[in-house]
Amino acid sequence: MLVLAPTPRDGQLCHDILAGAGVSCVLCAELKDLCAHLREGAAGVLLSEEAFAREEAPCLRNWLQEQPTWSDLPILLLTRAGENSPAALRALDLLGNVVLLERPLGKSTLVSVARSSLRERKRQYQTRSHLEMLKQARQEAEEATRAKSEFLANMSHEIRTPMTIFLGALEHLEQIDRNPEHQKLLQMADKSARHLRELIDDILDFSRIEAGHVEICPGPFEVRAWIEDIVSMFRSLAREKNLRMTSRVEDEVPAIIEADVLRLKQILTNLLGNAIKFTVEGEINVTMKAAEGQWELVVADTGIGIPAEKQHLLFQSFSQVNSTFQRDYGGTGLGLAISKNLAELMGGRITVRSREGEGSVFTLILPLTVPNVPGSEASAGPAASPDDEPSCRILLAEDDPMIRELFTMQLRRRGWHVEVAGSGEEAFEMWNLRPFDVILMDLQMPGMDGLEATRQIRAREMEGDEPVRIVGVTAHARQKVIEECLKEGMDEILTKPVKSQELEETILKCLQKE
Repeated sequence: MLVLAPTPRDGQLCHDILAGAGVSCVLCAELKDLCAHLREGAAGVLLSEEAFAREEAPCLRNWLQEQPTWSDLPILLLTRAGENSPAALRALDLLGNVVLLERPLGKSTLVSVARSSLRERKRQYQTRSHLEMLKQARQEAEEATRAKSEFLANMSHEIRTPMTIFLGALEHLEQIDRNPEHQKLLQMADKSARHLRELIDDILDFSRIEAGHVEICPGPFEVRAWIEDIVSMFRSLAREKNLRMTSRVEDEVPAIIEADVLRLKQILTNLLGNAIKFTVEGEINVTMKAAEGQWELVVADTGIGIPAEKQHLLFQSFSQVNSTFQRDYGGTGLGLAISKNLAELMGGRITVRSREGEGSVFTLILPLTVPNVPGSEASAGPAASPDDEPSCRILLAEDDPMIRELFTMQLRRRGWHVEVAGSGEEAFEMWNLRPFDVILMDLQMPGMDGLEATRQIRAREMEGDEPVRIVGVTAHARQKVIEECLKEGMDEILTKPVKSQELEETILKCLQKE
């Protein structure tokens, strides 16, 4: 306790009383001495109104105003006239945590009030300790989140790269080996590989959502063509189970709406996959409608249905509504949890209506945004046929020799000329020596990476060279990475694993650009 009494005698008396009660005290001769001690730390201040009225008083007020948020230093102010003292009233306005002690003051009162103030100050220091612990815990949590995000990004890259080779090789073998027995085995392997990719994608997507690292990037798209493209992907699966599948977009739905097409596809793919999985006979209907500033995507099936008491489990992570479902139908139990989170990130929600044995109806509801885009601009033109597609010189920049070999086989099968580079530096040098129509540029290469090679090519083109189409190829599926690639001058982005059809269509799209 810092003590500044009216006289040295009063100060010594206060010191003796408090010290006798076990309270450590420091006597201060002047206000500036007291302020100097405050900077070293103090549990409280015992101050006379005469000292507060001196010219040095602003230094105390300034110190109090600069206290950290956890601190509220107790001030015990000795007054002659109690609350009626002008100095006391001024102190109450300016000093904050003030206790007025009217003189003459009894020993027990002084000791009691001093101890009470010290207990309060102790609680403030405990609060500071808790805040520091919370700050430390927050920093550790943020560091753990950063480490987790980096791990997921690396895992995504490490998994997607071999999956590209695996799926591409299977796809290539299916096209060149027409032996019926081999075809059956290849189709089984391809189906299992794609299922493995779906499981991996679910786990990685769920981890990104959990870490808050999913970006929503809305853009315009042509509704009817989009929904038909996705439904057509599932028609063959429905036919294998003798299920009827239909799609309908009602008249009130605009031709073009704005939303994140990638995330929408993810949700609809999950809902359709579940509908086929859990429907033994009957039909699956997909309907899109719009009303009152929102649009709805409805997936209805005649499947096994869900008991009312189990429906609350549907959108929980790693859960199945029945323990036998995992054994009978497989899956991670993440699909609907991911879909629900994605819908909420887009400002919407997913609802379900179901009766056991009669089927289920899942409805995605999202805000309706209609962009100012002419309908003709939202849909892509027809792909060129093999007969009229242009010739093409392609530079493939990829450090993985297996992916280089796979892509080269796929591209040369189309009759395109392909040259390969194993690094960004080599790709830049080869482009500098002779012209190419398209560069397939892997992002992660040793030395100069794909982004830096793209920057250097675009910088050189500013000097008058003919622009070349650059297609980025990456195992990093995050939207932030894709946006950075486009910003640096890439024309298109392909995310591994890359299907041969997707690769060829992207190159044709580049060749059709003026």
